[in-house]
Amino acid sequence: MEWSNDVLLAMLALVLGALVMSVALAVQKWFIAVAIARAEQAGDEARLEELTTHVPGQSAWANRIAGLFRPAPGSKEYQELAELLQFAGRRGRTAMNKYLVKRAVILGVAFICVFFTVLLFGKVAFFFGSVVLGGAFLGPKMVLRSEATGRQERIELSMPAALDLLEACIDAGLGLEQALTRVAAGLGVSAPDIADELAILVGELRAGLPVGDAFRKLSDRVDVDEVKTLCAVLIQSASLGAPLSKTLKQYSDTARKRRGLSLEERAGKITAAMTVPLTVCLLPSALLVVMGPAIIEILESIRG
Repeated sequence: MEWSNDVLLAMLALVLGALVMSVALAVQKWFIAVAIARAEQAGDEARLEELTTHVPGQSAWANRIAGLFRPAPGSKEYQELAELLQFAGRRGRTAMNKYLVKRAVILGVAFICVFFTVLLFGKVAFFFGSVVLGGAFLGPKMVLRSEATGRQERIELSMPAALDLLEACIDAGLGLEQALTRVAAGLGVSAPDIADELAILVGELRAGLPVGDAFRKLSDRVDVDEVKTLCAVLIQSASLGAPLSKTLKQYSDTARKRRGLSLEERAGKITAAMTVPLTVCLLPSALLVVMGPAIIEILESIRG
């Protein structure tokens, strides 16, 4: 049986891809082994447990696949992925494993599809295959980043309502924990993202975590300047013993002025941003309408 050149090229690409993946996974395993050795030498039990234990609640094959594709703990890529998962609202020890398994499945399916496409259509499909493989490799992280950005934007948009409701609850005589509980329940439908974060905050307070530490954790979980500023104000108020109602009222007034200035700044930028589209789209049409009849008359007179 004779193999065509296209089939041989496809098989060669498959072998090279498998070889590159094997080398990359071997290097990653070596980095993890080095991290385990350093943790053992330093006697860091928590880090050692993070590096060596399987995630409960998942099958053995899922743990193996996640272990192959997981970045080396402590690396910049690992920290970035953990932050993206946190900002996207994916919590728990299984969140990273689930993401890595999905990414591996997408990459495997794309690789199989590209292989059979090259077998069917030959060299023409190599460009298509490279685009598909690149999308399968980079796509999941781009989707995760978009999900995290969208969630942070929704939290930022829901902050004025949450702040006003929190201020009203404090003025009504509720304590901080009761007010946060009421706000989380009230925003559960209209703003589920900020309600989820506030519910976690209330759970940490009920578990006995100090107010300052609970708000610091909220500030770390949410990458929104408005939330970080509010957490800093509430931490300072709790540490100094200042009246919470007065603090929230002053902060609310400042936040409204800041949002107003931000809206005015955005409105001012719209005029400058519309200059280029108006010039490119409307100016040729206006010139055609104004000069069109004159050009037609000139052409008719020349034809005479």
